[in-house]
Amino acid sequence: DGRVVLADGSDVNSAITTATNNTGTLTLNGSSTVSGNVGASGASLKEINAGNGNSTFEGDVFATNLDVEGTGIVNLNGDYTGTSIRYNADGRVVLADGSDVNSAITTATNNTGTLTLNGSSTVSGNVGASGASLKEINAGNGNSTFEGDVFATNLDVEGIGTVNLDGDYTGTSIRYNADGRVVLANGSDVNSAITTATNNTGTLTLNGSSTVSGNVGASGASLKEINAGVIGSDSTFAGDVFATTTNITSGVVNFNTISGTTNTNIVFSGNGIANLNQGLTGNIYFAGNDANINVADGKGILGSVETLANNTGILNFKGDGEIAGIIGSVDLGIKELNINTDDEQDSSDGVKVTYSAIGREIYADTINLRNNATFTLSDGVNLIDTGSDNIIVKVDTNNTGILKFEGSSTIDGEVGESNRILNTINAGVTGETVTFNDMVYASILNYSDDGTVVLNGDNSSNANAEGFKGTVNFDSFAGKLEIGDDVNLTIGTAGTQFVNANNATLTFNGTSNVLGDIGSENGLNDTFKTINAGASNETVKFEDNVYVMDSLNLISSNGKVQIADGNYVKRNSNSTTTGAMITTSTDGFGDLEYLGTTILNGDIGTSSSKLNNVTFASTGNTSNIYNQDIDKNVYALNTYIGNGSNKTTLNIKEDITFGGNLNLRKDSVLDVSDYNVTVDNNLDIASNSILEFKVYTTDLSAGQAVENGNSGKIVSQSLTMANDAKINIDYDGTWEGAGKYNLIEASSITTDYYGTEENGLISDNSIIDSIVTKDGTNLTLFADRTSGGSFNPEDLYIEKSEIGKDYSNGASQSLAGYANERDREGALADIIREMEYFEGGTDVSEAKKQEMIEIQRLLAPTANNSNIQSTITATNLSASTIKGRLSDIRVTQGNNFTPNTYNSLGLSSGDYYTFDTSFWLKAMASKATQDKIKEYDGFDASTYGFVGGMDKISSNGTIFGVALSYSTTKTKQEGLRTDDSDTTSVQATLYSSQEIGDAYVDGYLSYGKHKTDATRTANSGKLNSSVNSDQISAKIETGYKIPLNDGISLTPFASLEYSLLNQKGYTEKGTTYQNDALKVDSIKLNRGTAELGAKLVTNIEFDDTLIIPQFSASVYNSFGDNKPDVKAQFVGGGNKFVTPVPDMNDTMFNLGLGVETKISDSTSLIFDVDYDRSKDGKFEAYSGSVTFGVSF
Repeated sequence: DGRVVLADGSDVNSAITTATNNTGTLTLNGSSTVSGNVGASGASLKEINAGNGNSTFEGDVFATNLDVEGTGIVNLNGDYTGTSIRYNADGRVVLADGSDVNSAITTATNNTGTLTLNGSSTVSGNVGASGASLKEINAGNGNSTFEGDVFATNLDVEGIGTVNLDGDYTGTSIRYNADGRVVLANGSDVNSAITTATNNTGTLTLNGSSTVSGNVGASGASLKEINAGVIGSDSTFAGDVFATTTNITSGVVNFNTISGTTNTNIVFSGNGIANLNQGLTGNIYFAGNDANINVADGKGILGSVETLANNTGILNFKGDGEIAGIIGSVDLGIKELNINTDDEQDSSDGVKVTYSAIGREIYADTINLRNNATFTLSDGVNLIDTGSDNIIVKVDTNNTGILKFEGSSTIDGEVGESNRILNTINAGVTGETVTFNDMVYASILNYSDDGTVVLNGDNSSNANAEGFKGTVNFDSFAGKLEIGDDVNLTIGTAGTQFVNANNATLTFNGTSNVLGDIGSENGLNDTFKTINAGASNETVKFEDNVYVMDSLNLISSNGKVQIADGNYVKRNSNSTTTGAMITTSTDGFGDLEYLGTTILNGDIGTSSSKLNNVTFASTGNTSNIYNQDIDKNVYALNTYIGNGSNKTTLNIKEDITFGGNLNLRKDSVLDVSDYNVTVDNNLDIASNSILEFKVYTTDLSAGQAVENGNSGKIVSQSLTMANDAKINIDYDGTWEGAGKYNLIEASSITTDYYGTEENGLISDNSIIDSIVTKDGTNLTLFADRTSGGSFNPEDLYIEKSEIGKDYSNGASQSLAGYANERDREGALADIIREMEYFEGGTDVSEAKKQEMIEIQRLLAPTANNSNIQSTITATNLSASTIKGRLSDIRVTQGNNFTPNTYNSLGLSSGDYYTFDTSFWLKAMASKATQDKIKEYDGFDASTYGFVGGMDKISSNGTIFGVALSYSTTKTKQEGLRTDDSDTTSVQATLYSSQEIGDAYVDGYLSYGKHKTDATRTANSGKLNSSVNSDQISAKIETGYKIPLNDGISLTPFASLEYSLLNQKGYTEKGTTYQNDALKVDSIKLNRGTAELGAKLVTNIEFDDTLIIPQFSASVYNSFGDNKPDVKAQFVGGGNKFVTPVPDMNDTMFNLGLGVETKISDSTSLIFDVDYDRSKDGKFEAYSGSVTFGVSF
């Protein structure tokens, strides 16, 4: 166990051996070279001391310990095998390329000793120890390996080789001084920083699960590359990571678990996971792998994200965060961007994609808003869906998640789903536009200011899809909402609702179909200020009503807006805007089509900004009939009525202007009525179309057409008219003689139009004759109510109805005369219209003639003598009854019959006149029927009453008596009128009779008063009247009794009667409207009547009763006033007129039958029946009386 000491400069040019292992010490006091091996396997020296100079061992060295005793260099050109290389001083050990150390390397003093590997070497033992670290290790020129733990202040990678660390490294730093590589074996950790002297230099590879506790690289001094995340591994970088590239395979790599920054581009070669606890500055390359990036709460990614296969790679933000780069590319989007995966968001912006001046896009299959996440897009950030389902933004729970826009953005892909909608979308920054290029499902879309949101709807093959379902809240800002081409809008709870929209604008950028009312008539905040529609070559169809605060504006020269049948545009009732409701910003822009009918609530266009085309009833065929009212101005270059196939009527309801051309298409109707229509340019009346005018006859004049009348009129710059067009005239009032009126006034006219009722082109509502033809440059109506002067105007109704001579002629002429007055009112005005109204045709129809006849007859008073006949009937019935009384007295006096019961006590028969004075009472009744005579309708009359009287027989046999009668007569009209009247008659009569032998003379003097309460059916309805009459009559009758055998006698008789009837004038009563009531003049009737007849009397006697049958027959003829015509006048005006009545019956036949029964000497009961019949048989009457007489 000796010692060999080499002086400085001494060399050994041989091997050095020992016989016994761990025996012998070799000391090199300076610079020496040992050219041979030192020791051998199993025969190692105990100790070698070197390091005071530059010593070299050119062969293998076997020694228990190699002590570095000085600050010099120990060069090992061969392998070293032993227990340890020990640094007792700050010397240096240099391993030549290929030299290995098969021992530990230690140092007596921390941070002492340098180990240099000049090539590929392996150190199999630990290097240094905790608290006893080498000062420095230099490696990297070859492929070096440290199989144990390494403790060194610095591990310098000096070359481009590889340093393999199979154990942990603990020190201050691993320093890359060249572009070498450090490889950590699975489980190996680095407990130091890793730095590089030159940016983008050095590679760090983790072949398994490792932890790097120190910072890796630095700002401006990044490693070139980090390789980590092999399959099944879980590696951690506790501090900063600065590397140009970090490659991750399929394991888990945790960044910044304690603190720091990760500044690297992460590249995946497998489905690895990168947990970014402090975010990332750098890009992410998924490279076609479904790898995961997890970003901690509040952290961000300051770089882009790319992949090499579409819809691969998953980026997760656990809570809040920031994205400051482009994610994906046009054809290569990531699979998922998940926001708030760990429900850690607590900021208002959530995850925010920051602004970039050149724009920023996120290409992804899906962006998932987890746990009610908030996702904020700065100005210029766009979202593009790259998946097959076209859904870019999803939520995991229905009605959760907030999507915020801070400027302009474009979203390509569906936002939300029908069964999982977003809770809120915030957009609308002033001057910015957010565009959704697919369907959007959100509970509410909030505007933050006056910005714009564009809804382009489904961009797939599903054309005409919706763009948004939810509520749009403009928050009273002047925001703008645009609906894209082929995007429909359904308004309501099943579609889109608008709130706080009164300052907002809705614009349709293409073709759309709108279902549901837009806005409302009275709502406070659901109505847009302006709606723009009709983009170039596009059509917007509104299926329901459109409400605006200001206007519906058409925006292009050839765009079209359609309003569905029955719907309209109207301002909200809270609007203060006036003027046109449908407008265009540029003169001549926009086509407006009403598919059917509408209600115009405001002007269309303005005089300075006209629409291009406006069409009323633009759809349909011959089965479609439309009636359109219009009371507003229409300013359009062309206005069309109908489509040439349907049947459209445009009813003018106010004086209006068509600010351009007006085109009345085939089969359409323009009803001007009594309004003025101005057409600024040309009026075109197509074939088989119809014009209708209301013409007041006060506007018709003889010889010159009236200007500026009240009737309907069209004034146009020019007129083009088909020769088969039809014109209908609605006359109001009548006039005398011929007249004309300009229906259309034009500066130029292109037509040879000539229309008459006969050629079927003209129809009117009147019985007058109408002709319309060109008169200069005007289209003029010529009207004539005298048929060219063939009759007087007051005979118009008589002539047109062909009534001929009729009792109503006078009333008809009076009405026609009244019709010439300018001011007509009440029932008479309506009767005139009804009389003259007749729709179309060359000749007045039979039905119309009959109607006119009935109207004329209802104008006249009741003309069948029924009232007068009622009074005559009552008078005659009373007189006949009194006559029967006198006859009964005479008959009784001629029979000396005394009942067996008579013994000077009790009552005698009433008509058994053994007493001087008698009281009698007769009940009487009559029923008369007058049949129709020519045009005079018949009637039925029923009279009921009684007559009572007292008479006395003087000493010379003269009878004096007085009688009073009361009766009521009910008359019922037949035929045209079914009226009733009631006549009350009271009559007093003085009578006397004197017998001279078998002859007698009777005299009567009567005065009666009659009151008739009647109703009359007139054209206006029922009218009431009360008529009073006085009547005086006197009659004398003589007869001669011729006795026959067996108590039978025949008495011929003759009489002469005079009667004066005075019927006072009266006025019919009705409502104020019923001015067709009549004021009827009084009537006086002087009549005489002569009668011849005979009476046959017999008697039949029983023990206590006498029965006297009687039979009479006579004929009487009246003379004097026999035709009491009625003179009357309408209460409402007009001339008096005479209504002729039929002749009263002059010759009548009478048959009478009576039976008198003597009950006692002073009491009698008599039954009388009479039948009267006129010579022509048209009048028949039945009357009867029952007499009860008491004598005393």
